[in-house]
Amino acid sequence: MLLASVAGIVALAISGGINAYTQYHTGSNALTHRLQMHAEMSALNGAAALAFNDTEAAGKVLDALRVDAAVTGASIVHKDGTQLAAWGTAADAHADVQVRADVTLGESIGVVRIEATSKELRVQLLHDAAVFLGVLP
Repeated sequence: MLLASVAGIVALAISGGINAYTQYHTGSNALTHRLQMHAEMSALNGAAALAFNDTEAAGKVLDALRVDAAVTGASIVHKDGTQLAAWGTAADAHADVQVRADVTLGESIGVVRIEATSKELRVQLLHDAAVFLGVLP
């Protein structure tokens, strides 16, 4: 009886570990995909602002990214490296995900960079761990 209980607990622990890893990996891919989509939309919406060097319009394009809690900073940069608009800090210690998208008008005229945190993935992992520990006998 004791052996069966131990075997069940070990099987549950292995299953829980595999499930947590799979969910974290899937969530990480979804986060990266979501942020890449934000970057590409911002590149499309910010192309005219970059072409005409309109810092106000570029700032408004980037401000729309503040809606996503994962985003910690964003910038639109000219092809030569000069920054047109930005918010957040590049040195944010919590930003552990970065994506970028080229801004094009027939040719590349700049880039949109987005920095974000994967905190939502860690929160979900902690939640899953709490649920797992809750079901252990």
